Amino acid sequence: MQNEVERPEKWPVAIVDDDPGRIRVVETILIKAGYATLDQVLHGNEMLPAGAVVLAHDSTAERFNVALTHCVESVHPLVLYSEFPSIARVVERMSRGAAGYLHWPFNREEAARAIALARGAGVKTMTLLKEERQAQELIARLTGREREVLGYLAAGLTSKQMAIQMGLSQRTVDIFRSHLIAKVGGNRATPFKIGFISSFGE
Repeated sequence: MQNEVERPEKWPVAIVDDDPGRIRVVETILIKAGYATLDQVLHGNEMLPAGAVVLAHDSTAERFNVALTHCVESVHPLVLYSEFPSIARVVERMSRGAAGYLHWPFNREEAARAIALARGAGVKTMTLLKEERQAQELIARLTGREREVLGYLAAGLTSKQMAIQMGLSQRTVDIFRSHLIAKVGGNRATPFKIGFISSFGE
């Protein structure tokens, strides 16, 4: 007996494609594989149900960027497909957050495998990308000295070690640290997390 989480019909799939004929073929493949398809096309801020996977035709860089931005913001995994994709293109898309890539045309077994993998790793990837984006937005609001302190915090330096590195008094460094904590919110551990997450985007 299958577990409730493993049942594919519990994982709705939003199809993003400009070709109505291809959409009908993809819907048929997904329905035969046991998935529910959503009658939605992502143009920006549409809300998808929890657990949804986005299956998008990788037609243009612009379409990819819209789909990826939506998936990161809503923490939905993204699986792409296209005809004869180059290895470089697949690697680039996956390095930017796509959880899978299918060669079109694909069959229901290939689709089911890609969606199942995306459900596992894709949500984690999108969550990390969302946290990275939020950390970058917070960092953009910091002064140069506060960013410097954040870098040293992420590296594990004490206030005394930072003061030596920055040529400042320890009291001045403590003031920068308190401003940093006030700006990013949370507690004393928050800057460590933000510094750690943001270091992956560099």
